[in-house]
Amino acid sequence: LTEAGARAILLDFVFAAETDDDGQLAEAISNAGNVVQPIVGLEDAQNHKRRVPRYNDNLTPNPLLLASSAAVGHTNIVHDDDGFVRQAPTIIQVDDSQYLSLAMAAIQVFLGIDETPNYDLMGGALEFAGRSIPVDSTGVMILNYAGPPTSSDNQTYQIVNYMSVIDESAPVELI
Repeated sequence: LTEAGARAILLDFVFAAETDDDGQLAEAISNAGNVVQPIVGLEDAQNHKRRVPRYNDNLTPNPLLLASSAAVGHTNIVHDDDGFVRQAPTIIQVDDSQYLSLAMAAIQVFLGIDETPNYDLMGGALEFAGRSIPVDSTGVMILNYAGPPTSSDNQTYQIVNYMSVIDESAPVELI
């Protein structure tokens, strides 16, 4: 990924357990200098209709890997009453710490910024990184998928399997 010029590397799975290979992975993460890892707020959020949903506990990468990261971001979502996911909190809080969404943390690393989002809830927007992101009255991002990402006949965007990145068979122009 570094050779391909990746300016941010996003991991969307939590390496919470400790293993004998953690030192090697931590070194690779640290050497890359641009890896964003996820955290997950556990259980249901309290006051999830507030601008910053609060969680009592979270799942994080193990301490060695967490210390090697350029940033972390949350991967929590909000299910609608019908079970579909149409919204995602832009920020969550666990204890005294607040975490941007994984995507927003990756944008910070990609652009090399340390910016706090500016909410204009009356206008239904979150201003971040020079962009206006649609949010509802609680600051939750509205998900508006352009189409089916996994349909082999009708892909909206190109999917790259992480194993093809690891074995270096992924086309560099897609990274």
